Amino acid sequence: LYALAMGASALINALLLLIAASQHNERLQSEHYHDTLHRERQQAMVTLENIDDAVLVMSRDLQVEYLNPKAALLLNVSAPLAIGRQLGELWRLRFDLAREAVLDPLQTCLQTGQKVDLPENAYIDQGGKVFYVEGTVSPLPGPDGIMRGLVITFRDMAPLRQRMAEALERSEERLKQHQAELARVARINTLGEMTSG
Repeated sequence: LYALAMGASALINALLLLIAASQHNERLQSEHYHDTLHRERQQAMVTLENIDDAVLVMSRDLQVEYLNPKAALLLNVSAPLAIGRQLGELWRLRFDLAREAVLDPLQTCLQTGQKVDLPENAYIDQGGKVFYVEGTVSPLPGPDGIMRGLVITFRDMAPLRQRMAEALERSEERLKQHQAELARVARINTLGEMTSG
């Protein structure tokens, strides 16, 4: 009987040790998972905070949930004041010289669940301050895979347009110089023909 009690006690102790080891292993895996999740979240936040593109995240009813510093700068609003507001209060997306009716990219994305590029002639009107933008509207899936909102990424095209205008101006100046040089050579050529005649 004593040996049976000792065997049962040893079996119970072994089971307790096995349970403790299993719990310890689960705790280590959980800590590793949470550390990895925290590190990835931190990397994503640092990236969003420092990229040169504006990023807006909003719910399906177009209520702003997040905007990065570049979006706050371009929309001339502080991030804490923008959170919870309707997108229409922060920006008015317009289309310049539209030859045909342009579908609202936000509504198109909400209806189709597909990424939509902003049209080339899109600009944002900030109460008299107008800047042309390029970007996309993408669906934001929830944990269940169903779209829970939208992500808008856009960039101000003014710097690119400025560089293109400067390059065009330099090209036109070089063309004028070449034309002047060609006219001078043609005059010398004509003068040479008259002299030899």
